Amino acid sequence: MTLTTEPIVSVRTFQSGSLLYLESSAGADVARVGMETAWGGSIVEVSLNGENFVNAHDAGREVQLAQFDGDGTPWNPTQGGDIYNHGSPILAQTVTGDSIYVKTQGLNFSPEPFGGGPAQPILQDTYAEMTLTAVADHAFTFKLHMKVTHFGTDLHTNNFQDSPAVYCNLEDGKLVIYENTLPWTNGALTFSTLTDLGGHAPRIYTPEHWFALVNEHDIGLSVFEPASAFYFSGVRVPGDPGPTGFGANYFDPMAMFTFSPNSILEGDAYLIAGDYKHARQVIYNLHNHIAVSDIMTPLAVVEQPLANSQIAGKVNVSGWALDDTAVSSVDVYVDGVLAGNATYGEDRSDVGKDFPHAPAAIGYSFLLDTSQYGNGAHTIEVRVLDSTGHLAILAQVPVTIQN
Repeated sequence: MTLTTEPIVSVRTFQSGSLLYLESSAGADVARVGMETAWGGSIVEVSLNGENFVNAHDAGREVQLAQFDGDGTPWNPTQGGDIYNHGSPILAQTVTGDSIYVKTQGLNFSPEPFGGGPAQPILQDTYAEMTLTAVADHAFTFKLHMKVTHFGTDLHTNNFQDSPAVYCNLEDGKLVIYENTLPWTNGALTFSTLTDLGGHAPRIYTPEHWFALVNEHDIGLSVFEPASAFYFSGVRVPGDPGPTGFGANYFDPMAMFTFSPNSILEGDAYLIAGDYKHARQVIYNLHNHIAVSDIMTPLAVVEQPLANSQIAGKVNVSGWALDDTAVSSVDVYVDGVLAGNATYGEDRSDVGKDFPHAPAAIGYSFLLDTSQYGNGAHTIEVRVLDSTGHLAILAQVPVTIQN
C-alpha cells in the first residue's frame, strides 16, 4: 500500500443490496465505507483494498451512534437496532455522487424495560443522522458528520455517549495512541492492547483526540474526533475473529452530554483506513486546517451525600467537575429549586488516578442547611455549566432529611 497524503483520484457512490457505499481511490489503492440500511445506516465496513476493519457481528456493533442516561435507567436508543437484531428504521436517505446521508430513529437496545421483547422492538425518542463524505485532500480518509436530536420532552441526565462507538475486528487489536502532555509535537506513541471484557477498562488520556486499532502489519482503522474529550475507553471482546465474528475490539471517545428536551449533539469524526503512520500525518494536517467548537457538557460527579442516605443539619454537597474548555459554575438544587452556588476549584489531585493528567483544582463543595426543608424524602441535583454554555445536569441524589 502506498503511504500518501496526495489528493484522492476518484470518488464514487454505489449500492449493493441493503448497503450504501462511498469509495475513494488513490493510485492502485481503494478505500471504501459501507452503511447498512437494514441496521439504521450504521457503518459496517471501512476497508482498504478489500480488507474490512469493522466488526458487524450484530446490530449493536459497527461504527454507530447510541445514547445513554446518567441515572442508570435502561434508556439506550441505538442507531443499528436492538439486541434481537431488529434494525432501526431509516427515515430518510440521500445519495449523491460523492456523499451519503441517512436519518434513523433508534430502537432501544433492550426492549423489555419499555414493554417490548424478542418480537416487539421499541422505538425511542432520538433521531440519529450521519453524512459521509470523502476528504478530497487525503487518500483513504472519510468525514463523518453526526447529529443526534432528542425530540422527547423528558430529561436524560449527563453521561458518556457513543458518538460514535467503534467496533473493530479481533485481529485488529493493536491500540495506537498518543497519551502524553505535549500534543501536536510528533511525540512518541503508545502501543498496547485493550482490557478483556469484564475487567477494569481504564480511562485513556488522548489529547490529540485520535486512536488507531491495527493488525500485526500496522494496517487498520484510525479515528480522529477533533471535538471529543481528552479521554477514550474500550474493551476487547474474546471470540472468533473476522468482520462477522463474535470477537471484537470496542473503542469509544468519552463524549459527555445531557439530553434535555429538544437538545442536539452534533460533531464530526474522521475515519482513516490503512497504516497508522499515514493516518497520523493526515490527522495533523486536519488539525491545522479545520475549525473546532466545543460540543460537550462537563464531566462531573456527586460524591456526597450518598444516594438514599439520611441527612440532618448542615450537609456538604461535594464532588468534582472538569471540562475541555472551563467550568463556569456549579449549582445545587433541592427538589428542582436552586439552593445555592457551590465553591469550585478545590484540590482533587486524587482524580488523576482514574483520569490521567486531570487538573488538580476541580473539586466543588456546597454547605446545605437541611433545616430549611421539611423532614422526609427529597432530591439533590447538581448542574455544571461550562464557559461555552453547555449545561451538565447530573443524576438526582435521593435523600431523606431527618432533623
